[in-house]
Amino acid sequence: MYVKDEVKAVELIAPAVYTADKNDGTILDTLGYDNGMLVVSTGAVLTTSDRTYAVEVFESGAADMTGETIVTTLTTAVTVTGLLVVELGQLNRRTKRYLRAKINVGGGTPTITAGVLFLGAAQELPANV
Repeated sequence: MYVKDEVKAVELIAPAVYTADKNDGTILDTLGYDNGMLVVSTGAVLTTSDRTYAVEVFESGAADMTGETIVTTLTTAVTVTGLLVVELGQLNRRTKRYLRAKINVGGGTPTITAGVLFLGAAQELPANV
């Protein structure tokens, strides 16, 4: 088997420059995945003491994310340029089926270039069908 057959990639937030919160990323249906990770790729990050950036993960039992709640254990601060990996663990044991990543920016004139990608290990192979 090849990696492309075992791992599915889903773009949750398109790479772009964000100066405000990005709350409408792709909703991920975790059905059919054993585990996975979010890969946050950041380019330019304007950092000063009054600017904050975070990738937040929300979950819901509804496909439209109605009643979503934040998964605080998966929320990660972004402070540098590069790749940041957020382990999602055992997706097949989560109580809520749907996830969505959001970029949260704060402070005076925040600017971040970022994108979020989900990489998941599918229960049935090949993953990319």
